[in-house]
Amino acid sequence: MKNKNVITDNGLNKIYYDNGKGALKEQFFKINGLIDGEFISYERNGTYLKRHYMNGERCLTKEEQLEKNRQEEINKIIQEQIDSFLVLDNLIVDIINISQLIQMDNRTIEIYTRWICIKLSNRFEEEIIKFYLFTKRNHFIRDLILSGDETILSDKCFKEIIKDFPIKRLLPRRRFEWYNITTKEQILDEIWKDMLTGRTLLYKFSIWQYGFDESIFNQESVLFGLNLKAYKLIFDVLKEYEEKYGECLNGGFSSRLFEDSYLPIYVTEETIIEKAIIEINSICDNNRKNQEEIILNL
Repeated sequence: MKNKNVITDNGLNKIYYDNGKGALKEQFFKINGLIDGEFISYERNGTYLKRHYMNGERCLTKEEQLEKNRQEEINKIIQEQIDSFLVLDNLIVDIINISQLIQMDNRTIEIYTRWICIKLSNRFEEEIIKFYLFTKRNHFIRDLILSGDETILSDKCFKEIIKDFPIKRLLPRRRFEWYNITTKEQILDEIWKDMLTGRTLLYKFSIWQYGFDESIFNQESVLFGLNLKAYKLIFDVLKEYEEKYGECLNGGFSSRLFEDSYLPIYVTEETIIEKAIIEINSICDNNRKNQEEIILNL
């Protein structure tokens, strides 16, 4: 049977199923190589769908256009908030450095927020400054624990994180990201929780058109208010467990034994995480930062 497909850059195009030998599949017009006008797609069962194109681009339906307008308005509001945080970021680096901020507990941040607000002539609301400081502190605590590298404590790095927020918030989370996490991250996920509610601590900009996520102000953690040395020690613990028990946490079960055990017990994921948390809690208890030693340039 002869191929029935009609393909042209100017005029009516018809595409048939089965390499041009079956029923009609698509019908549309082209002008100078671009789809323009009505585009009809036919299913094999006889149903069809009509769409409209202009200069090669599909025209949105009324509902789609309303949703697009709504999303653009939301993105505009969020971008305005991000721009505000970038201005704040430029002003605040001369007042407080990351090494100071990362050692602050919640109460110290709240106290200095009021002073910073005055220092900046009340240009920003206290809640805005506090949200910025809480998020920045949490972000670098997590990164420092996972990397063990103090060179990451860079204001330039955080500025890029703020700039990237409107882009990253629209990207879907890939399936493999939920499963392919390291042993260090699995243990950290257990200690990176609010002591009061058990919710995961916030460390990213949680912003939407109605404002930011104020629940970050009420979160408590053993990881807050430590000296810098503590985070390096925690990194060392996580690294040790990654090297010694990585195959257990990735595979579910191992016959490796704890070296300091008196009885030959099998190591499971739960016992590994529990043992690591005990060590990390001990580090936290012994490395609290004296908050009175944190003095800002006010």
